[in-house]
Amino acid sequence: MSGREAQGEGGEKKDLRNDAGPPAIKDLPGLAAFVSLGSTIATCVAVGVAIGLGVDQWLSFAPWGLVAGLVLGVVAAVVSVYKLARRWL
Repeated sequence: MSGREAQGEGGEKKDLRNDAGPPAIKDLPGLAAFVSLGSTIATCVAVGVAIGLGVDQWLSFAPWGLVAGLVLGVVAAVVSVYKLARRWL
């Protein structure tokens, strides 16, 4: 018997671990949801900016391609986060 277990009535083992330790496995899906939201936002904005910079270089259209790409990236991020958040609401 380890230091974290005690024997209860009838001989069954009881777990004496407290909740002050590292997060339990059951809490990780919530953490994964926040990581997913953050990476979705960053990816959408980064792709929009990259496309905008590419349009600027291709058409010598600076800075309007960047501005349009940034706006489209932010809109795509909002739509994606809205769709992801609806799963949990």
